Amino acid sequence: MGYFGDYIDVTTTKIDSNGNEVLDLNKMLSATSDLIKTGSGEDNICEASFSYDGTYCAVDILHRRSKGGDKFDIFEVKSSTWKDGDKSNEGGKKNVYIDDLACQAYVLMKCGVKVEKYYTLVLNSEYVYDGKTDSNGNPKYNLKKLFHKTDLTTEVKERMKTVEREIELANYVLNSKNEMDSHLGTRCKHPYDCAFAEYCKKYKGVPNSSVFSIGGVRSFDLYEKGVVTYEEYLKHITDLGNDKCLFQRRQLDAEMSGKKDVFHDDSKIKEFLDSLTFPLYFLDFETIQPVLPIYKNSSPNNQIPFQYSLHYIDKLGGKLYHKEFLAVSDGSDPRRALAEQLVKDIPANVCVVAYNKVFESGRIAELAVLYPDLHDHLTSIHGNIQDLMHPFENGDCYHIDMRGSYSIKAVLPALFPNDPELDYSKLPSVHNGGEAMTLFPKIKDMSSAEQKEARDSLLAYCKLDTLAMVRVWEKLTELSK
Repeated sequence: MGYFGDYIDVTTTKIDSNGNEVLDLNKMLSATSDLIKTGSGEDNICEASFSYDGTYCAVDILHRRSKGGDKFDIFEVKSSTWKDGDKSNEGGKKNVYIDDLACQAYVLMKCGVKVEKYYTLVLNSEYVYDGKTDSNGNPKYNLKKLFHKTDLTTEVKERMKTVEREIELANYVLNSKNEMDSHLGTRCKHPYDCAFAEYCKKYKGVPNSSVFSIGGVRSFDLYEKGVVTYEEYLKHITDLGNDKCLFQRRQLDAEMSGKKDVFHDDSKIKEFLDSLTFPLYFLDFETIQPVLPIYKNSSPNNQIPFQYSLHYIDKLGGKLYHKEFLAVSDGSDPRRALAEQLVKDIPANVCVVAYNKVFESGRIAELAVLYPDLHDHLTSIHGNIQDLMHPFENGDCYHIDMRGSYSIKAVLPALFPNDPELDYSKLPSVHNGGEAMTLFPKIKDMSSAEQKEARDSLLAYCKLDTLAMVRVWEKLTELSK
């Protein structure tokens, strides 16, 4: 059942001459034309397809305003989230959404379809799934609460005035034999990254040693202001009196001098290390992030932890221990079992280390709210997490091979080059968090042998994540001496 009840999806595919499955646009256009006929057509058509003078569009939901009527509303459905009071997208009013709807409005007008209203439907991040399912066991949502509806009719009609000219310009570019000579700037990042940016940098003669290779800066903004080279960037931040760019200064010092040794501010590193106490626990989570909630008491795009690795050591120079958790792979909610095991594995009021602790802290805080009986212990863990990323993001430790990044995937090979123990590429099939996130939900549909192989791969990957943190901590301890 859809947002407005029953619906028909006209999506149709075919096999092309290369053996690939592609959309059959002609069938989709024909099916849409038949379905919108007054009196005999459907009231809700998904992917309703239209074409005018070479411009094609597909409407997410074409909704007939009244039974047997000839007027429609258009709904553009987005997987982004909205919550009350959130100004980041103004309740679904992003300019790119208005552009999408304006193009559809233009094409449908030219095709003689009468459209009254234009809306976006974005996911409501405050919607909490109650766990109800249909007769097939699939989640049963309250769609009116799951989605936030925004009326963009006024904005779309205003934007529609420019669509014909934009299409003419697009066709001119497509048909031109000459490359367009456009300036580099913030336009190359908005609303999305331009696929031709790297090509244009070379065309414009941007040197390799430029603001585009400096980590953590708005490089296109700087370029647009005439700040291009390392020297120009240093002058720029000096003129601003900016003392918050220490990490960037460390990078440029290494890049411009060619120094291959590890820079380390001993006093700052020691200050960080002194904030850690024994026993010392190193924690890393793996999560899935379903766009639509699949577990009771979860919301759209929630990060759902299903696995963790835990290395710990009782004292400096002591033995290194390891514990781990990986939820059962039957499609059930992994959070309760994970939270219960976590409070068994990590005592209250001990020092816990994570890399980019915001992520682990966030998941633990969510679990504490979800399970009141575990709240106090989980809150204790949450309140004692230290961030191993801190010395690197602050520029207290830097190596030229980090290349402007302080992620652990950049720090690790820089501090431990060619170390086989810490080589993610040697892992069997899971090499990063994205691959772990993709693999876990698929395990329930695998054979027993495949399940074992997949689970072993997940365990090996997560274990290496916390072992990597241990080795980085050991390296900082060594450098501070």
